[in-house]
Amino acid sequence: MIPVIGGSFGEYLARQRRAAGWSQEELAERSRVSVRTIRNIETGSITSPRKSSIDLLLGAFGSSSGRPRVLASAWMGGWADPPRPEAPARPPGAARSRWLGTPAEPEPIVGRAADFGQIVEWVRQERHIVLTGPGGIGKTRLALAAADRMRAVYRDGVAIVGAGALPPEGADPAEDIERMRRAVLNAVNPADRSERGPLPHDSRMLLVIDNAEHVAKATALLAQQLLDAWSGLHLIITSRRPMPTPSAPVWEVGPLSLEGGDQSEAVQFFLRRVRLACPTLDLTGRLDAVQALCEQLDGVPLALELTALRLRWVALDTLFRDGPITQMLRQPRLAELPHHRTLANSVRWSYDLLTEKQRGLLHLLAAFPGTFTIEDVERLPSCSGTHVPDVMGQFAELVESSLVLVERGMRYSYRLLGYVREFVLGRSGGAFLWRPGHRAVADKPARRHNPNMQCAALA
Repeated sequence: MIPVIGGSFGEYLARQRRAAGWSQEELAERSRVSVRTIRNIETGSITSPRKSSIDLLLGAFGSSSGRPRVLASAWMGGWADPPRPEAPARPPGAARSRWLGTPAEPEPIVGRAADFGQIVEWVRQERHIVLTGPGGIGKTRLALAAADRMRAVYRDGVAIVGAGALPPEGADPAEDIERMRRAVLNAVNPADRSERGPLPHDSRMLLVIDNAEHVAKATALLAQQLLDAWSGLHLIITSRRPMPTPSAPVWEVGPLSLEGGDQSEAVQFFLRRVRLACPTLDLTGRLDAVQALCEQLDGVPLALELTALRLRWVALDTLFRDGPITQMLRQPRLAELPHHRTLANSVRWSYDLLTEKQRGLLHLLAAFPGTFTIEDVERLPSCSGTHVPDVMGQFAELVESSLVLVERGMRYSYRLLGYVREFVLGRSGGAFLWRPGHRAVADKPARRHNPNMQCAALA
């Protein structure tokens, strides 16, 4: 029987929080649900919270018997899925499952409750999932946070494989797979370099393979081999492109939401980053400007994080004057991998993995000032008479590489993130905007556009 709790969920949540002696901020830290969402639930502004948010909030109070999911059922009005077993309760002082590799960040994931809830649910249900999205969007952080939330389920622990340092796939697939296998072996059991295989057959472990877009084929093949060999192994793979296998569900991680004005996910994330980078800077009187800045940066977490760091020595008005995207492209940050240190490096990493034809098409797409349709792509000027099917094949690869984002609906539309567009236009040395009918209009007269170079690349 589903227990019934008197009053609204907001009232119940507030009672539980106060009984635990937590502030709303502390509950946000523990549940990874934003303070704004918690406040809106408790005050009644949100009367029908998402199931994923309810699960995260109730799970923060320490239940491990499936009860949070049952309570969520009551509040969601008859969700009928039976509760699945959660991680067993850990006695006080008991050792946590081992964690091998990059640690998860301790601070909450602002504005990612829906993503986080779905990923955790898939880790429970599936043996193999893939997170995709552009560089700097937060795939790694979500994967590590989900692994940390679920680590108690895996008695042999969690292991992180950083694939970003591996060379791109070459002409020998067997060598590519062997290189990846050695990376997995070293991550899973760093004290044992033997050739026996990375795991005992009765192991129960969660393996995260991070940044696998340049070794996608080898990763997909090895993943299937590992899953076939070890029934207790589960996999999370992060990559800017999906794996070439139909068996794994794919979750696309997108930019932070810009809806909700100065209460949007992007604005709240940015303000939190500013508080961490420069606690003495007060932007409460500049929320309209902060919102405009977040919109210019497309709600991309890495761009917002780098901008917050830049505000330590550059005023907000100066950022607008000099163009935030241009400044952020080469703003450095500490990172182990070169292609994570700046936004420009991040785009260059994906750009360098493209063929010449794909790069040529990307340069043409960067000339669109905003969203565009598949018909716009088909009507792009083709100096060499390239056939439309060929262009569509190249376009599909740009979408799969997360360089072109898709907005799905009755009609699909497409766009490039601002920092991707700025990088590509900088590489081509020109910026022309395509108007309806595809008449080129100069964006900045100082720049020169060379369509011959781009069209030749499509040939």
